Amino acid sequence: ITGGALFVPFVETDIWTNSKILGMAKAHAQEMGKLSQLFLQNVRDVDQVLNWDDGDQEPLRIMLTNCTTVDGFKMIHSVHKTNREGTITLLYYKEFEKEINNVFQDIQEILERQLSDDSKVLLACEGATIVVTGRQNQVNSSEVSKEYASYADMILEAMNPQGGDAEEEEEIIQSPPRKKKQTQ
Repeated sequence: ITGGALFVPFVETDIWTNSKILGMAKAHAQEMGKLSQLFLQNVRDVDQVLNWDDGDQEPLRIMLTNCTTVDGFKMIHSVHKTNREGTITLLYYKEFEKEINNVFQDIQEILERQLSDDSKVLLACEGATIVVTGRQNQVNSSEVSKEYASYADMILEAMNPQGGDAEEEEEIIQSPPRKKKQTQ
């Protein structure tokens, strides 16, 4: 919920009651509802430690996460790698969309002004400039993602019947295929 990691089990235990587990899911959904995403392409390594002109040494991920408005409000919720090499996604607070769109159009230039010369070459992929790319959409969803979404629909439909008889026949839901391990 805060951008860090929190383990929440799926099964009730003596410490984790069902109401607590469901409450965390609701809190997560509420927080995610406040967020939108932006993709940056041609990022060399979001976790590479960089030298900043103010003397700080921190990776791009931390620098981006600490972006604030001119009034000091935190704009970025979290920064994540994607399955595309050199592309990251930023989850940002929707209320700051105008500021995000203004700032991130020139993100490479803004970052380079704050980096030491030796770190400037570590910012973007070789010969490229960091640019804002399109937002993820359903058209680009993978087949596996579509299968899991369909599976989720079946589970939710079975859990929340809409006006059906209580004596209806129980639908058997089959698990989606497991992802194959890739060998190199």
